[in-house]
Amino acid sequence: MMKQPVPKQPAVKPCSHACPVKCPACHYNNKIYPARWNHATLAAGQSLSGMTRNANHILFLVKGTLHVRTHKNENHYLNGDQCMFFTSKESPYITVLAASEIIWLDFSNRVIFNHRDTLATIISLGCSCQRAMPVLPMHPRIKKLLDDLCLFDSPCHHLLKQYDLLMNMAYTYSNEELAGFFQPILRPADDLRAFVISNYRNMEGVEDFARHAKMSKSCFIRKFRDAFGMTIHQWMMKQKENDLCEMIQSGKRDAKEIATQLRMDNPACLYQFCRKHFGCPMSELVARLSDKCQTDSYTKGN
Repeated sequence: MMKQPVPKQPAVKPCSHACPVKCPACHYNNKIYPARWNHATLAAGQSLSGMTRNANHILFLVKGTLHVRTHKNENHYLNGDQCMFFTSKESPYITVLAASEIIWLDFSNRVIFNHRDTLATIISLGCSCQRAMPVLPMHPRIKKLLDDLCLFDSPCHHLLKQYDLLMNMAYTYSNEELAGFFQPILRPADDLRAFVISNYRNMEGVEDFARHAKMSKSCFIRKFRDAFGMTIHQWMMKQKENDLCEMIQSGKRDAKEIATQLRMDNPACLYQFCRKHFGCPMSELVARLSDKCQTDSYTKGN
């Protein structure tokens, strides 16, 4: 028996322009974005590739017809003006039945607006769904947003467009519809790493973490060590080190302001932190990181 030829995979449409801002503290690159939009136009018989297993996805079918088979062997048939949600644990097999235009968003489990975990808020409002309903009709407001989607190669830009989408979805759909759509990832425990990374700047300590994650303190400590391979204190100190370096590299110099953002009692605590974790006073750390920024900028420019 002759083997059937494998349809050629379509290329994902690239962003049109490089980031105009080039933030010195930005630690994302072309492969690691906090959120990433993708676009593809496919002919009948082709399959969609490019959905990685390290992110969740919202797929928007602008036009066409798709057959979607999930990892649980569930089958869905999507028509134009529908959207579908996939968790990072899924690897769906998507086949095009009629010429289709597809836009999809890759994002982490936690979506933070003004220091609030938006998805977890749905649970706190008492909205729940007994089973996942991963398909929703695409409201005209959402379709208009996608029609106007013009991206350039900037992680901040992709992230802002993600916020724009989620705000429009929250305004357009009921909490019950959103609970059914995002049901597999609503609880912080569904992805503890994403919950911690998204919320640690707003937490006072272990008790605060556990309360927001709706776990007992002992359960949270155990799951944290399993997820990160270290204690909460050790991990938090590393984050403070990284955050301090990013603030200095972005131009912040006011010790009181930096201490406040790092949840330290006063500038004296900040100075002690620098000596303990970097082995130098803050003035020397500032000079060291400033020199590094200048060297990196010179290297990139040449």
